[in-house]
Amino acid sequence: PTLPGADAGFVIAEQAKIYPLMSGHNTICVATVLVECGLLPEDRRKSFVLEAPSGAVPVTADVADDGKCRSVTFDGPASFVGARDAVVRLDEDRARALGIPDNVRLDVAYGGMWYAIVDAADLGLDLTPDEGARIRAAGELIKEAAQQQCPVEHPLVDYPGPDILAFRGPGGDGADARNAVVMSNGYSGMLDRSPCGSGTCAIMALLRERGELAVGQPFVHESIVGSRFTGVATADAEVAGRPAIKPRITGSAWITRYSE
Repeated sequence: PTLPGADAGFVIAEQAKIYPLMSGHNTICVATVLVECGLLPEDRRKSFVLEAPSGAVPVTADVADDGKCRSVTFDGPASFVGARDAVVRLDEDRARALGIPDNVRLDVAYGGMWYAIVDAADLGLDLTPDEGARIRAAGELIKEAAQQQCPVEHPLVDYPGPDILAFRGPGGDGADARNAVVMSNGYSGMLDRSPCGSGTCAIMALLRERGELAVGQPFVHESIVGSRFTGVATADAEVAGRPAIKPRITGSAWITRYSE
């Protein structure tokens, strides 16, 4: 790490040459590995600081007696809205082939990446795995249009967007909302199986600006496959004069393979 007080640093490298300032589920994964593989001093296993490109990321780990990391809680970057109620026009033929409107309303918010945020119901999409191919294709189409017609830039660092997309829908069985996050891979797009940490930060910022989320109110966010993170806006904030929130996310990760 390069920041004083940071215990470890990490860089996120996604497909299509995208290098996010921050990734929530990657933070949870990195923290879990550091804890379970003994890569931190004993007195820093439960509370430590990671360095992401966005800056310092304070982390708290819930560690079981057997050394397993039950969950990770981290403080994300100040998150805020870049555009509200924008309407983008899609390629008519491609939209018709997917059975979606060629005019789409969206919001854009930052939570570590710039998210184009779309209500799935506006497009007649169900956020279920069997709709995955259609969700993926629609997400890439809308994202391309948003990048051309609704560009945004972080006010403090050189980070343009939107570079990722989140469809939103109602949650179930105790979840406040469900999402399907579409990431670029250079050809077809792909779906995030996690509830998306930076996306949850961005969506909470949007809900806070809409008056639909209170400071301190838990927000249970569910992915397209049913995995869940719990977020909370711990406080209001400001980024270059824009209203923002200080987000906190809790989730879990599992080590699936070791390589030496």
